[in-house]
Amino acid sequence: MTDPCFFAFHPQRPLLAIATPTSDSILIYDYTQGAPLRRFALGGPGRYLAWSPDGSRLAVAVDREIEVHDLDAGRKLSTLKGHQALVCQLFYHPQRNLLFSNSWDNSLRVWDPLTGEQLLRAQGMC
Repeated sequence: MTDPCFFAFHPQRPLLAIATPTSDSILIYDYTQGAPLRRFALGGPGRYLAWSPDGSRLAVAVDREIEVHDLDAGRKLSTLKGHQALVCQLFYHPQRNLLFSNSWDNSLRVWDPLTGEQLLRAQGMC
């Protein structure tokens, strides 16, 4: 049996971000060329992924934290901390610079993904 794979399609380009719970990196794959383009190091095994609407940033759940990476610059922008259990969902707002996360700690959180500021925490919602 192999480990599960987590992936997310780029919103505008033929790219796929891939993470596995046994690797401390994410792979950006061009699915039209059938070739990997880049690999980015993470602070631990990555799980859930979400592209920003413009495709410039990728949020990755790493255990209880969320790393936000700028793919063009090839660097981590911020680490979002606050969840007390594994992050199990990530979504960018389609029109605003907001990132939503859900965790096994039964909380929904809203973040500014660039500054790392937590804007809202709703406990017992999910």
